[in-house]
Amino acid sequence: MNSKINVEIRIKPSIENTIDSNSKSLTVGTKTYNFDKVHLTTSQKQLYTSSIEPLLSKFIEGYNCSVLAYGQTGSGKTYTMGISELDTSGIVPQSLEYLFKNLNEKSLTCTFIEIYNEEVIDLLSSHKVPLSLREIKGEVHVAGANEVNLNSVEEGLDVLRRGCRERTTKSTKMNSQSSRSHAIFTLFLRRESRGLFISSKFSFVDLAGSERLKRTLCIGERARESISINSGLLALGNVISALYKKAKHVPFRDSKLTRILHSCLNGHVLMIACISSSQSDMNETHNTLKYANRAASIQTATKLNVEVDNTKMAVILLKKEISKLKTENQILKSRIQTTKHANIEGLIRENRLLKSQIENIKYDTLIDEKNEDLAQEILKHPFVQNLINDNQKLTEEVERLKGEVNGIIDVNKSPPYPKVSPLSLTNRPKVISPPYQNELKNTPILSKAISPILCKEISPSCSKAISPPCSKAISPLCSPPFTKPIPKAPLIPKDPACLKTTSPVLKIPPRIKTSPSEKISWNPSKQRKVTFKLEDQHNRRTLFTPRKEKVELNTDIIRSIGGYTAQFMAIRDDHLIFSSLDNKVRIWKERIEDLFTDTGIRHLISDSNIFYTTRTILKQFDHRGLCMPVYAYKSEINCINKIQTKIYTGHEDGTLNVLDLRNMQIESIKLHTGSIFCIENINDKIFTGSRDHSVKSISHGIVTLSPPHCDSVISLLNYKGDLVSLGRDSSIRRWSNNKLIRTVNNSHSTNLKTGVPLENYFVTGDKGGLLKFWDFHKSNMFAVGQLDMNNPINCICRSGEGFYVGTSRKNISYIVGEYLI
Repeated sequence: MNSKINVEIRIKPSIENTIDSNSKSLTVGTKTYNFDKVHLTTSQKQLYTSSIEPLLSKFIEGYNCSVLAYGQTGSGKTYTMGISELDTSGIVPQSLEYLFKNLNEKSLTCTFIEIYNEEVIDLLSSHKVPLSLREIKGEVHVAGANEVNLNSVEEGLDVLRRGCRERTTKSTKMNSQSSRSHAIFTLFLRRESRGLFISSKFSFVDLAGSERLKRTLCIGERARESISINSGLLALGNVISALYKKAKHVPFRDSKLTRILHSCLNGHVLMIACISSSQSDMNETHNTLKYANRAASIQTATKLNVEVDNTKMAVILLKKEISKLKTENQILKSRIQTTKHANIEGLIRENRLLKSQIENIKYDTLIDEKNEDLAQEILKHPFVQNLINDNQKLTEEVERLKGEVNGIIDVNKSPPYPKVSPLSLTNRPKVISPPYQNELKNTPILSKAISPILCKEISPSCSKAISPPCSKAISPLCSPPFTKPIPKAPLIPKDPACLKTTSPVLKIPPRIKTSPSEKISWNPSKQRKVTFKLEDQHNRRTLFTPRKEKVELNTDIIRSIGGYTAQFMAIRDDHLIFSSLDNKVRIWKERIEDLFTDTGIRHLISDSNIFYTTRTILKQFDHRGLCMPVYAYKSEINCINKIQTKIYTGHEDGTLNVLDLRNMQIESIKLHTGSIFCIENINDKIFTGSRDHSVKSISHGIVTLSPPHCDSVISLLNYKGDLVSLGRDSSIRRWSNNKLIRTVNNSHSTNLKTGVPLENYFVTGDKGGLLKFWDFHKSNMFAVGQLDMNNPINCICRSGEGFYVGTSRKNISYIVGEYLI
């Protein structure tokens, strides 16, 4: 089994910090490095818990493990490892406590050696005699090194202190107690598990400082020590380079350090690279990071160290043979049942198809039941009941008129009347409107139902005699609404026989025309009149629901300025800030002032500080006038929202990231299959809209709002506690408690671009330059006005009782809307 070398970076903080870092990457100058973990403010306990404890579990299971500390002098290697006479908070002391707490049998031993001037010295021996290396069964052993049994934590710490006192440390210009040797503290574990002997070892390697000779200003013996140290580290670097390039020959024999570490690299390996954030150590920091970056790509072989005797080995081989035969048996069985499996797969597909059909039938049934319930509710409404009563009355009137029509037919059968001159018509009696005329005026919908009955009941023999007046009277009732009025018929009938009748004549009033207007108005009278602008054919299905009071929205452009094409807007201290195509962010106070310049500004939000994005990087402009990077993401940022101390970002790959500004911790979740375009917060629920046409809610879980839009969701608004989603296909949807309340299709004649909520209405803008104003009443959503800016809308931002609008023709306006009731 192969395992990658884990590389973690620990930064020693300083006053002149020159490193920008997060949990997994850091930037030094213009170079960015990525590692498994980056520790800046991590304590010794946190480092041990997150990085060392998993290795100790593997060590107890029987795998070889190693921890290497690498870096320049004074960067904190010895402090991190805890291989010091006075320090007991490092990795080694905490590991000893963990092992004695979790091991049942006390079979733990240790060795402590150092490599000084290419000589291996035993730190647990009173005689500092150079030791030799021996290779036994492919592993390098230090011949003559004392192996001490450990029975408690105190004994282990005592051995560690004793070895630290014997270790070679000298004073240099960079560190008063610089380690001048490579120290290796190794723990050996041997235990029995289910008749098998498992042996493993854990090596803690504290490498000497990797600084250059000219920086230490060492001479004489110190210079020879530095040369020896650098030669050992160079050999280790060559080994890492060969492993990185997967070379056939790896030079482990170039130094004693690499020969001893050869066995350490066969297992789980963790390298902790310690660096300094000081400007004076920049070159050494770069070298350390390059060294660590190359080691991060190396694969090591890990295996369980099990010792067995010949008898047990034979049993193991027989068990493997049995396992092999069982596998072949399973393969033969699978071949026999291939045909059966094929039939089963066909049945599974058919079952899935039947399930989908059942779901469709259930859905259709549910829709029919809801429609039936809706019809019953409509029939119970008082207005519908009044219509039914009016219909009954009109039916009775139709029956009466049928009798009168039959009387007219009888009159036509009598001898014709003498001709009457046109002048005599002026002396005819005045036509009296029947009492039900007002009822017909007030019920134009029911007149459609009556007119076919009247036309059908009049006999063909009389149709010619009363053709002009009757047809002209009935035709408006049969014609669809909003059609051109039919010219008035002449008052003189074609047949004089009709002039002699004394029966009352049905006088139908002319159809009322609706006057065009841009707004909807209502009057609290008995006759409710709705007026609105007649739009194109594709907009006639737009839903407009009346309110009880008369509403008109008056809009005023309070102030405007030209010469700037605003791309994104935000409000800071009641002043507008905006970014434009020239990569500048400006503020509009008494006059336009430049704030700062940056390349590729995508989005803006503001409170006390200004946060903005440039492709994949979140940046901050603070009150000191400085632009600093906050976080670098893997994917491009499409939208941004700040809620209290957290910044939510939506990305091109459909990921939502939450960055906590208090501790710079980040949480990430893959929400959508397409890009996230907008983020909104309503009652501690986070809503996101995406290119995949969906809106999702995040609270205690992830909920996808249904049904989805027909195109990308480009904006989400929080208006009166409900969610309003704007689709690129010009549809507007209102949601409450994750349920769809109302939909307005074709709300604009061109694609929607953006929107913003205000206190008494919300505004939407499209690419054609039209602003529309919307409001709620109960469960309804309707337009209350519109304003044409004559230029495509780029962005909208609320400020106080009004809002700023930026257009593509270099114009920014502040608009205030007010109801006139």
